[in-house]
Amino acid sequence: MKIVHLVRSTDGGTFRCVSSLIEHQLKKGDFVTLIVSPSDNFFLLKEHHPKLTVLNPKISNTLSINGVTVLFRLWKHFRTQVPDIFHGHGAAGGVYSRILSYTMKSKCIYTPHGGVIHFSANKAKGKLFRLIERQLSRITNLFIFESAFSEKCFFDGFVSDKTNAESVVIHNGVGSEEFRDHSMNRNSLNFGFIGELRKIKGIYVLLDALELVGREENATYHETVFPFVIAGNGPESRNLDREIRKRGLQDLVSTVGFIDKTIFFNKIDCVLVPSLSDSFPYVVIEGLASKKIVLAFATGGIPEIFGKESANLLIEDKTPEGLKNAILDVASSRLVHKSFNLAHNHVKNHFIAKKQLELVYQQYKKILS
Repeated sequence: MKIVHLVRSTDGGTFRCVSSLIEHQLKKGDFVTLIVSPSDNFFLLKEHHPKLTVLNPKISNTLSINGVTVLFRLWKHFRTQVPDIFHGHGAAGGVYSRILSYTMKSKCIYTPHGGVIHFSANKAKGKLFRLIERQLSRITNLFIFESAFSEKCFFDGFVSDKTNAESVVIHNGVGSEEFRDHSMNRNSLNFGFIGELRKIKGIYVLLDALELVGREENATYHETVFPFVIAGNGPESRNLDREIRKRGLQDLVSTVGFIDKTIFFNKIDCVLVPSLSDSFPYVVIEGLASKKIVLAFATGGIPEIFGKESANLLIEDKTPEGLKNAILDVASSRLVHKSFNLAHNHVKNHFIAKKQLELVYQQYKKILS
């Protein structure tokens, strides 16, 4: 098969999913092209997969003249060797891939990865993308969703009644090497956040909660909870550093930028996921696969990762106060870790990358048959 993946950014869990699909398809002997905006990860990916063709135009998540120019250049590139499948990821990737597939009479798969469902229906950008999605849904062959939550939100607000596209939910998974038992830190309990630094990920709710923790009168909490690490990059990186200094939290919180997740999970005992809106974050799966305590808001598809039997471990009070209380509950009792055993086992039994990748591949073959 000749497959083209199109995604705007190399940040976050979306690109991890794309990278896994690419690696799986290259091993199958397929001809794979990745279209992605320029970044440092672009060079690393090319080095790791020499058989992968990578095109790196500047892909914007807003509609512009530059977007039309990029589409025309990509059309010229593919017109002599038309791909079998375009697979678009995220809002921008979904728009570009479906326009290209329609003009070339290729098959098109779209995975929103949250994407447009995070845009407010009351704002101009959200209204515009809803209109665009309704039109493009008519020329989509297959929707692949990583969570039932994402599928429901998308079909409730974005899909035209006239679409003939099929839809399937295939949960993301992690590799067997990621199911490991990282021992708890004996002397102190280290908390951390890892992910793309965006408002929607709840990073400022996190700072608010840490301020509340820092004000606790019981000094033993201070010794137990910190140091605290925020790992990752994103559009809020600089402002986050300014906020930490402004609030006087620099002695309690350190930002380390990009860090390998294996190193992160070796250092951290408890992973915080205060997402305000999320479809199916990889970090929750990865944290539970590493047998960590994961304190997450009951947001989006996250309850699907924990499973029904562990739903009580989620933070229903999605406020700084709710997060602070959860942090201090963990800090005051090491027995909390045992209560996560059911969630650990649920991830081990249901979220396997090999199974996920093969199910996606079967969908590719199905729409071509």
